[in-house]
Parts: sequence; C-alpha cells; structure tokens
Amino acid sequence: MEVAKGIRFDLSKYSIIPKGKFLKNIYTWKLTEFDFDIYLLSIRNSYKTEIMGTGGESMVEIDTESKHNGLILKTESNLPELIIRPAYLKEKIANLILRFDKKLDDRKEFNKKYILESSLSQTKLENIITRNLTDELIKVNGFSLEFKDNTIFLKFEKEFNEEDSIKLIKLGKTIETELKNVVQHRI
Repeated sequence: MEVAKGIRFDLSKYSIIPKGKFLKNIYTWKLTEFDFDIYLLSIRNSYKTEIMGTGGESMVEIDTESKHNGLILKTESNLPELIIRPAYLKEKIANLILRFDKKLDDRKEFNKKYILESSLSQTKLENIITRNLTDELIKVNGFSLEFKDNTIFLKFEKEFNEEDSIKLIKLGKTIETELKNVVQHRI
C-alpha cells in the first residue's frame, strides 16, 4: 500500500453513500498488490440532525460527523450499472410495491440479506454476480457496492474500523478475481 498524493474521488456520483453537507475523500492509498487500480479511501461526511425537544416544543439542529473507509476499483472496461446494498425492512416493504430488487437463482441467503438493483437481464446478472462473490458477501453485514462506468465503489454502513477495512480489501480482491474470470470466459 502506498500513499496516493493528489488523488481524490468525487463520491457524490454514487447513490450508496448519503450526500451530507461535507462529503469528501480525505486520504487515498493505492493498493499495490492488485492487478486493477484499487484505492482505499478515508471518507468524511457530515449531516444536520434535528432533535425534538420535550413535548415537541423546541427543535435543536446539530452537526453529526462520520468517518468511513471505502474502496474504489478501477477497471479497464465499462461496467453495467448495478447496486448491492443491505436489505433493511423499509427497502423490503418498498420492494413489495416497486419491485426493484432482482433475485439470483439458488442464492436464498444472499437474496434475503441484500437488495440487488440493475437493469441487466437475469442471465447477465448471474454471470457478473458469481456464486463465489455472493458466498463472500453473506459473511459480512452492512455492506454496499456500486458499479458505475468503469469503477466499483465498496463501503460498509458503519463508521471506520480496522476490521471492516481489512474485509473491504479482501472483498476487493474477490471482486477483482471474479471479474477477471468473467472476462476470460467471454473470450
């Protein structure tokens, strides 16, 4: 791993990260043990939170700051737009009406734990989101990823911690390996 001075990513284009008042990629490190260009990011974000006083009489606004790590994988080809995020109760209820969640065949545990959004056909999704990848994803909690153009952005929902940073790097390696296999089988 080496410091990537001067490299910052615009994270506002990714829908899996909330757009706070101060959303910024603070530090960037390039991970040198990968074939793709892969970067570990330190992300800072802030939100205005309203707190209701007793009896609904007063409202206080406070700034809440969070720090997260993320991983950006830059590939050589354009990827289809795709999002995988935790399946919280509100998303499950919304999906009953809107039907935005795609289900993968014979991956019940993954389908239960994650929302998969994409305009790709079922066959193409099955090829890109491999069984090896879904097997790794069911081992982690509060995880999101997004394919956009030629990049993949990965992050955990909770704030920065060393354990999740290590998991991000391992998941990045799994994704890199699986994408290389998918491309190789197309040739």
